[in-house]
Amino acid sequence: DLTLEDQIYGSKGQPINITHLHPIEYNRPCYKIPFDNGETIIADENHEWFTQTRNERCKGIEGSIKTTKQIKDSLKPWKTSTEPNHRIPMVLNGIENNKKELPIDPYVLGLWLGDGSKDSGSIIVGNRDFEHLHNKLKENNQFDKLTVKKYPYTDAYYIRITSNDCIQTKSLTSLIKKYGLYKNKHIPEEYFTASREQKIQLLTGLMDSDGYIEKVNGTAMFYASCKKLSEQVKRLITEVGYKTSVQIKQAKFKGVNKKLSYGISFKPREVVTTIPFKFQRLKCESTTEHHPQKRSKIHYILDIRTCERVPVRCITVES
Repeated sequence: DLTLEDQIYGSKGQPINITHLHPIEYNRPCYKIPFDNGETIIADENHEWFTQTRNERCKGIEGSIKTTKQIKDSLKPWKTSTEPNHRIPMVLNGIENNKKELPIDPYVLGLWLGDGSKDSGSIIVGNRDFEHLHNKLKENNQFDKLTVKKYPYTDAYYIRITSNDCIQTKSLTSLIKKYGLYKNKHIPEEYFTASREQKIQLLTGLMDSDGYIEKVNGTAMFYASCKKLSEQVKRLITEVGYKTSVQIKQAKFKGVNKKLSYGISFKPREVVTTIPFKFQRLKCESTTEHHPQKRSKIHYILDIRTCERVPVRCITVES
């Protein structure tokens, strides 16, 4: 479906131009390639990849170009080894887009998606985090009125996020209705085409609400009971440059099965939460000083299997 008017993302995450579309080919030998992050790609046997084999990394060689067929024929480095032989580098800074005007402040949207009422512009906050989040919301430039209500007999607060001016159009409740979020929590598509900084703000709001930082190794985890939202959060985390894994658990209450819980985990290299106890657990690493052996910063090709033949096309790009 690509045209010469389209752009794609290059190996460093930047938008690049397509300079030539080669003819679509049919009935070519095709292979299905699963990666260790759960993604699967179908490619022609002559498609070219830049990979690093175990032998190349032992010799300090950055890598080389191989076809799909060549990778298939050298999947395992040794008969006794279970480690995949081929790996490709990740785009550690994710994909880059320009900053754009968004209808709802990305941090506030993230908070609401995590701990908000699905039918109003309000969030529920526990006693431990109330003061911090209340002060943070007061610093927000889009919404200038917060109404706080304490739930009786609990340690939870109800914060209504609104505006002193034009409440019918500028309050969080009116905006979630206008943009199709009312009783339909999801990340609107335009947030995925925003700048990386804006997407990090959205992720921070999500982590400040339904996120968790593991105490020992600093692994971050976001939990959701909505499958659609969990898939979108996984996409968001991937697009800012992190390798993710997903855990699905059956939630139970008094022995009765409830909703499935989806947990998306990743290893943050930057600040992705402002909640004090979560922030203290972060073990951020520089993207420029990363250890090349760490699996969280590379993709492994797990297997290559013959699959159905589908239309394929090569493209030439300005990169």
